[in-house]
Amino acid sequence: MGSQTMDLGGSAILAGGISGALSTFAVFPLDSMKLRLQTGSAVSGGLSAYYRGVLPATFGAMPSTALRMFSSDKVKKSCGGRMRRLEENMVAGAVGAVVGALVVVPREVVKQSLQNGTYENTRRAISGIMRTEGLLGFAKGAVPTLLHDIPFFMINSGTFYFLREDLGLPVLPSGILASTAASTLTTPMDVVRAQMLAGNLPSKGGLLATMRHLVQQSGYAGLFRGGRMRLASITPMFTLVWLTYDILRSKIENFKMKPIIAQIRRRNPFLPAHNAAFIKMPVPRRGRAMIC
Repeated sequence: MGSQTMDLGGSAILAGGISGALSTFAVFPLDSMKLRLQTGSAVSGGLSAYYRGVLPATFGAMPSTALRMFSSDKVKKSCGGRMRRLEENMVAGAVGAVVGALVVVPREVVKQSLQNGTYENTRRAISGIMRTEGLLGFAKGAVPTLLHDIPFFMINSGTFYFLREDLGLPVLPSGILASTAASTLTTPMDVVRAQMLAGNLPSKGGLLATMRHLVQQSGYAGLFRGGRMRLASITPMFTLVWLTYDILRSKIENFKMKPIIAQIRRRNPFLPAHNAAFIKMPVPRRGRAMIC
């Protein structure tokens, strides 16, 4: 899965989209519990209440994760080795977060309006937000989302690839440790985002005003409200993203390479039949760095 493997086009998008949807669906009830702890909203409707908003969240996770993985992959290639690997992966994570936010921000607005019971279904949520707030309603919480997502994915991506590539740990422990670190360090901004989207704002609402309001109400511990449940949902979610992304991308690239390898062997039957040598063939760094 490293940035040195052959670019077969589209594998990051397809693997990213599937891994994002699977992981989001798998831990969605835990995410709903976390949100209710953070906002103090009541639960009604039994077990089904914890699945409100699962469809927009799952389908929204496909393009957002696909865009994030694809853009991160392109950034790492464009850096051309001009940065240390840890810095390169952190920059890639930050850019991926910004690109993915194009989908994440409106998805979170719709998802949370369903999770907290404001609307009954996705159609009513979209029409209700449009009617009461217009298009800008779908951009609500964009600033705290970016202030959460950029450091989250910088930490997550940088730590994961450091553990995976530099220390040689397997995907599973690398994903667990990276996701745990990112989740813990960015919990305060996740709480602020949840409060802003739920409308639990002081009279002169805003990012800093919301943070001050939380601290005045509950002390600094209020910024970590629902932190344990966040760990219980975010850590397995992004561990599953890394695990399924790694497996799926490898399978997709192997599948795409088979006809290429067969064509090469038809032209030169004396080549050894070690397919892996072609699949993982290193690609030289191309061009000048566009971002780094």
